[in-house]
This record gives sequence, structure tokens and C-alpha cells, in this order.
Amino acid sequence: MEKTRGKGSRFFFFIFRLGILALFALILFANGKKWYDRREQSKEIRAMQEEIVRLKKEGERGQLLLEQLKSPFTIEREGREKLGAKKPGETVVLFPRFDTDNPNATGGGSDAKQSPPFFGKWFQYFFH
Repeated sequence: MEKTRGKGSRFFFFIFRLGILALFALILFANGKKWYDRREQSKEIRAMQEEIVRLKKEGERGQLLLEQLKSPFTIEREGREKLGAKKPGETVVLFPRFDTDNPNATGGGSDAKQSPPFFGKWFQYFFH
């Protein structure tokens, strides 16, 4: 005995398969969204952990600098350099600063001719 399916049963199986496929797609979409959200949260957590490590290192450097600045030697050096302080009986000798980038900036007033800027040298080379 051979069973033959009618048009109604074919339509029912088509709708059933389509419903299963839609349910499967809905489940995948919902889980895909959760997976994507977790992935983004993991990225944020990783970035925040790196920021924490960086800030801890910066805090340690700040603590070290603070400890160095509190030392009597540093306080004395800063007082001497910035405030011109001196101990009783000392003689302070000041030397003029020498700018290595501009040798004419020593304040002596040199009569040496200033060299033109780089583009000026090229202009002189080609047009004079």
C-alpha cells in the first residue's frame, strides 16, 4: 500500500520546515548578539586593565619623584639653583649659559654673520 501525499500535507510540511528554519535563525541571532556583546565587553575590560597597569606605573613614578623631592639634598639643590640661596661663608659663582643651538646667544654680541635658513641656502645656491 503506497501512501500518497496530498497538496495539503505538502504545504503543512513546507510550513513546518519553514517554521523550524525561522526558529533556528532566531536562536542563532539571539546567541550571536550575546556573543558580540561579550566580545565587546572583553575588549573594554582588557583596555581598562591596561589603563590600570599604566596608571599604577605612573603612580609609582610619581611616588619616587615625590620621595626624591623630599630629600634634604634635593631641597638644598633646588634652593641654590632656583632661588640663589647659599650657605654662610660661601661664594657663589655664576656662569653665563651657553646655548648649543645658537652660539651667538651667549650674550657676548658676536659680529659673526648669521647663516641663512636652510631654504635660503638653496635659494642662494640656485639663483645667485
